[in-house]
Amino acid sequence: MAEEEKWYEEYLKAGKSKIFAIISKDGTHIGNIGIHNTDHVNRRATLGIIIGQKSLWGKGYGSDAITTALRYAFKDLGLHKVSLKVFSNNVRAVSSYEKCGFKKEGVEREQVFKDGKFQDLLVMSTLDREFDELVKKGVE
Repeated sequence: MAEEEKWYEEYLKAGKSKIFAIISKDGTHIGNIGIHNTDHVNRRATLGIIIGQKSLWGKGYGSDAITTALRYAFKDLGLHKVSLKVFSNNVRAVSSYEKCGFKKEGVEREQVFKDGKFQDLLVMSTLDREFDELVKKGVE
């Protein structure tokens, strides 16, 4: 517990990340989403998300959390770009990110050794003006 408290204190001091809980309709904590590695000079950050229960995947919680986090990143933090990395074979996640305005930038080939083999990471990002266009279209 002491190590967790120390980590949390350091996390707060650094100010480069913001982590938020994802709550289901019944009030259960089902995951987290974060804006990480915030660079205020270049106005960019990375996004990370996890929803722990597979039974809740595909229910819109992820997309809702992503658009909420992007609104915070672009409107409250004044960022210009938010990027992420995702396993290229994670079709569900890639589709969700694209729905939220992320575009594919490139591939980090065989970047991670997982499940007994090297896997590619897809690099994706979205810009403040692209998010504004989604909002105008009512997609969020």
